Order: sequence, then C-alpha cells, then structure tokens
Amino acid sequence: MVLFGGSGMSPGFALPGGATALLNADAITDGFLSALNGPLTPGTLGVLDPSGTAVPNPRIALSALPPLTPLVGTRFDALGVVLATSGQYLPTNPVTWAFR
Repeated sequence: MVLFGGSGMSPGFALPGGATALLNADAITDGFLSALNGPLTPGTLGVLDPSGTAVPNPRIALSALPPLTPLVGTRFDALGVVLATSGQYLPTNPVTWAFR
C-alpha cells in the first residue's frame, strides 16, 4: 500500500513487528487510508508479483475536486508498506510528492 502524509518524515511511526515507517501519520494519512484504491486513489493498494516486485502507480486527481483544489501545489510525503509472507510489515524509503 502507498501511504501519504503532510507532517514530514521524522520521527515516523512504528509498524506492527517493530519496523519504523518514516512518515508522520496525520489526518492526511487517515484520509488516504480510508480511500485506498478508491475512485480518486487508484493504484494505492495491490499485491507483489511472483518475483516480489510491485510498481505502484497512484494517481490522485485533486484538481478535479473543487473542495480540494487548495491542495494543488502542496508537497506531501509518501512511502510504500509491504506485508511480507512472514507477516512482517516492511516500509520503503519515503519520497516527497508535489500535487499539480
């Protein structure tokens, strides 16, 4: 899954199993979690292929939503979280996203 936040990367939060996701969870994170793979956030939740590869392709059309257009031009942080077959949650490195 791909997680988003608007409050920076550090100190982050603990995932089940002890790994740290370098993303400060906030209301933006909660909003995206409630909309995973919804019509406005396709490509934010999926499965790995047999070789263990995923290519998330989140597309969020904020400019199409009049109440959210003030967010256009805002920068957010994002990272992926993979649930391993061992049951361990593994975070990716975070990246910064700019909404256009």
